[in-house]
Amino acid sequence: MGTNQLQEVLAALRTIVPKNATMSDIKAGEAVLASNPEYQGKPDWIELCNLLANFYLEVPEGNRQDNLVRAKQLYVMLLGQDPSLHVMAKSLNGLANIVGLDSESTDADFDVAISKLKSFLVRYEKKAAPHQITTLLGTSAFLLMKRPGGDRIGALEEALQLRKKVVTILESAPELSSSAARSRALYNLAATHLEQESGIRSDHINSAILRLQEALPMRPTESDPHGREKILRALAAIYPEWTGADSLAHARAWAQAAAAEAQQLANTTSSVKAREQGFANFDRQSSALGIEFDGLEQSSPETIHQYLTALLSNHQKALEHYSREDRPTKWAEWTGGIGRILATYYLYLQQDNFLPEAFASYEAALERITPDGHPRLYQELQERIGELAHAAEDWERSMNAHLAAIEIGNSLYQLSKTKESQEDVLKTMRGYFIFGAYAAARGQQREVAVELAERGLARGSVEQILAAEIELTSLPEKVVEKVRAARSRVSELERQLRTEGTDSIREVTNKLSDFVQRSPDDLSLRITKDPKGVVDKAASARIELGNQLAEARKALRTVLAEAQAHAGTLPTTELSAKDISAFAESVGYPIIYLLATMHGTMALIVSPNGLIYTLSISGFGSRETNILLHGNEELPGYLRAAIYEEVEDLQESLNTCVPLLGGIISTITDTLNKMGHAEAALIPLGSLGQLPLHAATYESNVVFRMLPSARVLAPLLANRTNASSGREPTLFALAPPDRKDEEELPYALVETLVTATQFEGTGHGVKLAAKGAKNDEFFAAASSSTHLHLACHAKFSPADPLSSRVVIGTDNELILEELIHHQGDLSGVQLAVLSACQTAISDADLPDESTGFPNALLTVGVQNVVTTSWSVNDLAALFFSHHFYQQIDAGKSAAEATAVANRWLSTLTAEELAAEAKQMQSSIPADDFTAQNSINQIIAHYGLSRSQRPFEDWIHCAAFSCYGL
Repeated sequence: MGTNQLQEVLAALRTIVPKNATMSDIKAGEAVLASNPEYQGKPDWIELCNLLANFYLEVPEGNRQDNLVRAKQLYVMLLGQDPSLHVMAKSLNGLANIVGLDSESTDADFDVAISKLKSFLVRYEKKAAPHQITTLLGTSAFLLMKRPGGDRIGALEEALQLRKKVVTILESAPELSSSAARSRALYNLAATHLEQESGIRSDHINSAILRLQEALPMRPTESDPHGREKILRALAAIYPEWTGADSLAHARAWAQAAAAEAQQLANTTSSVKAREQGFANFDRQSSALGIEFDGLEQSSPETIHQYLTALLSNHQKALEHYSREDRPTKWAEWTGGIGRILATYYLYLQQDNFLPEAFASYEAALERITPDGHPRLYQELQERIGELAHAAEDWERSMNAHLAAIEIGNSLYQLSKTKESQEDVLKTMRGYFIFGAYAAARGQQREVAVELAERGLARGSVEQILAAEIELTSLPEKVVEKVRAARSRVSELERQLRTEGTDSIREVTNKLSDFVQRSPDDLSLRITKDPKGVVDKAASARIELGNQLAEARKALRTVLAEAQAHAGTLPTTELSAKDISAFAESVGYPIIYLLATMHGTMALIVSPNGLIYTLSISGFGSRETNILLHGNEELPGYLRAAIYEEVEDLQESLNTCVPLLGGIISTITDTLNKMGHAEAALIPLGSLGQLPLHAATYESNVVFRMLPSARVLAPLLANRTNASSGREPTLFALAPPDRKDEEELPYALVETLVTATQFEGTGHGVKLAAKGAKNDEFFAAASSSTHLHLACHAKFSPADPLSSRVVIGTDNELILEELIHHQGDLSGVQLAVLSACQTAISDADLPDESTGFPNALLTVGVQNVVTTSWSVNDLAALFFSHHFYQQIDAGKSAAEATAVANRWLSTLTAEELAAEAKQMQSSIPADDFTAQNSINQIIAHYGLSRSQRPFEDWIHCAAFSCYGL
């Protein structure tokens, strides 16, 4: 062969679009390369190598791994020729694509490839042609999306900005780019929108549809049927979610039309058919490993069997194309899928013979990958093993699998940069801790069970909590200052990340959600116009802030370790069962973890004598808790009714919830009575922690208090002496400020005055803020007081729990996030009563994180916190507080005083209420006409009814709960 033949073959290959190449085309080119070594490095030879490498990446024939290896060889060979800028860009792009396409690539491989692309772009952005820059930007986005580990949500957002930049460049210079290139850029941008895991789904759907609609005319049937078919398939999949359509029926009609045209192309066009063959077909599919089969419950056994058999056959065909040795990750993914199918045979059809095969498939898949190389796949396989073992009551295997999944989750959490990324990891891990703890308890691994239960709580704030503990110690000031500075840096970056460049649609939805008292998921904002794909500067700023935050968290962990080493006795970030037993011994009563799974409810009782007991409670499990929480056709959901103030639904839900939960508390009470305990602390996990468990404790002869975790006991116990004897008892009482945007609370002012008088009557000091206070005034007064009483408005924000607030001033509010990050000393406060609506509610999506006022106040050193679980009645709050402080004056603990006051409130008659009001009247200054008028109205109204019990419903007599010591 000679140069003529090389040019002849090259000319023929130039006419072939890479995605339409065949193995015959590749062999022709390879033959020319092998026969003409003397032309190595020449322009034609370089062009041919580039073409062949591109073909290897696209061709659906042959062995996929062999194709990738050969493409990599060609690119490396080109880079070794002292290439031109053009060749360098193409070769770097090709090598980077191989990293993304090769399922065996590790995080390190991705990091190296991304780094090389960024370096090239920084160095040659002004020299390279626009199409080279856009290609490399697109490949960088591709790698960010494909990277197996790390900060998934942050990487997706960064990829989205790169895709937008590509579209902007191509649209600004259409004469320098083909319509096919612009169409590909729009398609990729749309696909990246659909991958996003943060923000509002409908926003991303609408953006994706607009991009795809713009791209479709650039892919005519005559010249690019395959490209058109891809776009049509994508549109058909997402049109039903389109809020820009006139109606759902209209959206479905568009979807059907797109699907019909795509299918016609697939049936009649050879190039489209070719892409459906071989490994290319399976590369575009997902294995059954991640499929949720919940819908099968409604199907007949015959239908289930047919479906699973067809699915199993497809997986077996896939494994014919994926070599255990050459493509171990793909092989593991599809082998794990087979395990999932076999597990479903066992779970839904009770075919026990499939159980060993399912475990064997999962284990075989695990052998082919490593937790470092492919953390998410490794975690998912362990999750599936734990899930199956749990169902089969193989408790040790379930525990070990969940432990392995937790360790992967810990690594992914440390790599998370954004709040969304962290929450995504925490949501995934939530079930691992609960199921792992349950399995450990059932397997008699009691210490492991307790440690897992505790480790699953407040994962997102454990370092901040530890930092707060260290700041309250007597360590050298230099050590404490380093911790304080590191904590402050993390806090500041977290605040910036929450507020910097907030997406307008997300921001509007959150505000609208709070305003109309509906979940953000219930609101569908219609977007009919969308700006061109420009680089979102705010999103770029968030990405940079995320990088800074990751470094700040790493620095905080370092200084915490230094402080712990310096002290030698500080608690670690992970409490042991021995630590928790020591807490129980210190407080003198059992600490009880309560969790529910599909097998039932389990109580883990850590007693003061150092022993751990397990108590299984049958007949009530996670299925029941989910019904109570979210409701069904017959019962309204408690969670929604409590958050959105749906009074009738809340009352109906409580009438069902409290008696059922009472059965659990009764069983625990009987056990504690036999053990000789009159008090206990409850730490409910998961869905149980979202239910009004406190309301079921008041009839018990055991005094229960709630705890968000055992960890909060560390600073409370350390400062208990300071709180009880370090200063003279002083009450800081805050009445509702005058606000035009809030309805009046006539009895809250009375409550504040009565409480202040009660406190003064015992010879103690009182600081009264009758018209509210500014934030700095509040913290100054609180830090020098032993008791806080806030009778005012408060509001939980379901869209953004950290924005939940207590209205303490005419034009200011105490925001939960500010309280969490507050670095003042409140360790002298023995009791804080938040007699305001919804102050006990925490993040509904992450209940075990305890993102609410009780955890925040306990963390900064307050010994006991009394809060409300829904919107409390103004008058009921007045009488609760009055009787509560009477019990406190009688020497009862805050927990017992709460229980007694609630019981008393439920039995209080109208006649007794009027008599109590008359007693209160002497506590109110005669010239305070507003408060006097409110009391007179109570006396006049309730003095006429002698038998009615106005507060006997749960919604009135069970709103208050006590957290702390």
